[in-house]
Amino acid sequence: MPLTLAHWLRTVLLLLACYGASLAHAQVNVRYWVDSSGQTSFAAVQNLPGEQLQHYDPQQQPPFAQHAIVWLRFDMRNETTHDQRWVFEFRNLRIAELQVFEPGADAPRERFGLRHPTQLQPLPHRFYAVGQHLGPHSDMALWIRVAHTTRTDLSLWVWTQEDFARYQLDDQSIQFAYFGLGLGILVFNALLGIALRDRLYALYIGFVVFIVLNVAATSGLGRIYLWPDALWWLRFGNLICGLAATVFLSAFLVRLMNLRTDAPAMARLMDLNQALQFAGLLTLLVVGEPAYRWVLLLPIASVVLALVVTLTTVWLRLPGSHFVLLAFGALIMGTVWNILWSFGLLPDSVMARYGVQIGSAAEMLLLSLSLADRFVRLHRAKLAAESEARRAHEDALQAERRRVEALLESERQLESRVADRTTELQTALSTLKSTQEDLVQAEKLSALGAMVAGVSHELNTPLGVIVTASSTLSEMTASLEADFSTGQLTRSRAQAALHEVRDGSELIHRSAEKAAELVRSFKQVAVDQVSERKRSFDLRQVVDENLVALRASLKCEPWPVTNGVPDGLDCDSFPGPLGQILTNLVMNAIHHGLSDRPLGQIEIGARSEGSMLVLWVRDNGRGMDERTLARVFEPFFTTRLGKGGSGLGLSVSHRIATTLLQGDLRAESEPGQGSTFTLRFARHSTLAG
Repeated sequence: MPLTLAHWLRTVLLLLACYGASLAHAQVNVRYWVDSSGQTSFAAVQNLPGEQLQHYDPQQQPPFAQHAIVWLRFDMRNETTHDQRWVFEFRNLRIAELQVFEPGADAPRERFGLRHPTQLQPLPHRFYAVGQHLGPHSDMALWIRVAHTTRTDLSLWVWTQEDFARYQLDDQSIQFAYFGLGLGILVFNALLGIALRDRLYALYIGFVVFIVLNVAATSGLGRIYLWPDALWWLRFGNLICGLAATVFLSAFLVRLMNLRTDAPAMARLMDLNQALQFAGLLTLLVVGEPAYRWVLLLPIASVVLALVVTLTTVWLRLPGSHFVLLAFGALIMGTVWNILWSFGLLPDSVMARYGVQIGSAAEMLLLSLSLADRFVRLHRAKLAAESEARRAHEDALQAERRRVEALLESERQLESRVADRTTELQTALSTLKSTQEDLVQAEKLSALGAMVAGVSHELNTPLGVIVTASSTLSEMTASLEADFSTGQLTRSRAQAALHEVRDGSELIHRSAEKAAELVRSFKQVAVDQVSERKRSFDLRQVVDENLVALRASLKCEPWPVTNGVPDGLDCDSFPGPLGQILTNLVMNAIHHGLSDRPLGQIEIGARSEGSMLVLWVRDNGRGMDERTLARVFEPFFTTRLGKGGSGLGLSVSHRIATTLLQGDLRAESEPGQGSTFTLRFARHSTLAG
């Protein structure tokens, strides 16, 4: 680094020396004429009277109007005995076009400038340069037509070939030293950011990339080495890179100094700064060249805003603010000088040409140091936090040891209590299991008892008919016998008695068959439920038998029960538990789904699914909400608490379905849409019956 700085100082002194001596060794007289119409031909310009041409002094740049056309006449004389070569350098990169004419020519010898590709430039130089050879003891007049865009000066320099070569070598040394420094800073911070995994380094790298590209554009090196054919970028690249660098810098400063937490107002100012730069980019893309001069003011506004924010953070004593202030101080000095030179408000000088490089190099270094300072502060804070955490951990360990000792003592005291409580809990658990089994059996017997009561009530009708018919027949037989004994029995009386006997016998026969059917169905259902034995059966027949047993319970209800189970669904399972589930589901639909409703229907159906049978009981009653549906199979859960509901029916049914029947029982319901209970069970049970 010291060698590079010394080289810069030596080169600056050399350039300052060349600045005052460049025209002293050149026997060139320069005059100019301003073409206000912009339409004058070269032939007309050559015939201008000499008094209309004004002398050009590079020490005092004459002001020209924007977009003016300036004709320069170079009168050269070589009084020596050897060849001489001059170089005419224009340090204004905003010159739209330069046309070089030799006396008597109809067309320009060379045509180059901002609107032309770089390869058309006669000399490889970061600015625009024209070379001219002159033989011994000769003279020549060379004309150059200059078309301006933004800048209003020419910034013309006349060199001998030897002085120009030395100047160009030193100029390139300064430029390459700057870009080498930028590349070194970029690589170093990129590697450091990857190692630390800190996004702040990405913002800093973005700033460095665009500020270096901005310098490449403003210095003219970019159009030689990076984008020689990109004409649009040649015109606007420097400003676009400057705006982009400002965006990254604003985001970098907000995060570097933690402005959103420590100084929210300053963070909003930086957000405004970014918005201005984005607006400038959009304006430049849409409007183009007419907006260039105005958009060029945005970097100045950005510098002012950033300076206000930095001074405020210094006053607030935020960490890292002093480095940022120094960085902006260096950048402001170079940038403002360069911008004023770009507007033609300052003469050409070393500080004007290299101000951005010098300021941005100092800024990159100082911001890099601010990153390092931030890392040191974070590292110290981390060490302090780790030390505090270690102390807290040691205190916690001591407290934990004391707590453990107290717990051990308490544990010894509680062990005996735990043993006693364990015995009590085991006894209580055994009692609970026994009580649960008793409740389940009670639920089964309750269902069977309800069925017995219903069947008994149903048997009263046919048995009453039989008693009435038999007593009537007995009285009729006694009457016939008396008539026969007294000889009063007539033929018509005998025939009428025979008809009555026949009708009574048929009535007794039908009632007896109905009672026998009820007894047979109840006997089969009762035997199945009590014994829980396994047998082969037809599913529809079992459903019919259970519905017959439930007929007394359903007789007074206004809701029909439809058996839609198809014939031919043969099973080898446990019909008793299956009937108990069916009974519980039907009674659940009556008591919970259809209660307090004048109309309703219960539908029973079934289908085969491979080795499984699916039986469902569906009603169109009130349905259940999500909370009730989620708890419907829980033991002792009922919506009819205190109204005769035990809360065990569906719980017992679910247990029977998942164990004895090797299947499952599910419920589907929505409020107001009824409920559907679906039983899936093995068609051929693998359990021993």
